[in-house]
Amino acid sequence: MPTHHKKKLLDKVERVQSDLWKDEELKKLVEMENTCVHLVRKKKQIPMRPLQWEKVDSNIKLLMDSFLYRFDKELGGWLVAYRSIRVISRFGLAMWDEVKQFHPQLVKIEIEGDFYVFKPEVGKRLTGVIKKVLAYQIEVEALKGFKVTLPKFFADTVEWTGNRLIKDHIVSFTIDHINTHMNPYIRGILIKR
Repeated sequence: MPTHHKKKLLDKVERVQSDLWKDEELKKLVEMENTCVHLVRKKKQIPMRPLQWEKVDSNIKLLMDSFLYRFDKELGGWLVAYRSIRVISRFGLAMWDEVKQFHPQLVKIEIEGDFYVFKPEVGKRLTGVIKKVLAYQIEVEALKGFKVTLPKFFADTVEWTGNRLIKDHIVSFTIDHINTHMNPYIRGILIKR
């Protein structure tokens, strides 16, 4: 284990949160059974440059916003929103990478907060807004940022429900395939109205 070099953090840090979702919306997402959004309260380490400590609040917010809708290995899903982020370490630790190389320009600080994490599961029902209607599929945006494809299957004939839908309508679908790379590929089956 490498030796950690300590750098003192500023003591005054307000609670930081994302702006994309309202508190009521996030509460509903967690309470609803089939949204695949989970509230995770956790401590986490994030990298910061010492120059960013002058305006810690705004720089933590910028950094956390850059993590939105990206896969987080520690959280086990895609970060949708965050609330009540606060710095809990009084010192930052100089970072070392996997090959034990020292990075004096980056310092790990420990934060704690409420993280809203999207963990999609096959068979779950979701809703989304139609972004594009094509002859062979519908492209939907779920949770204000995840692209979902609802293909027309060969068994569907002229009576396919997707033929009557237009852009900006809200539709429900069941997840039938997930490819969980950094940006998930989600395919669903349109639920008939």
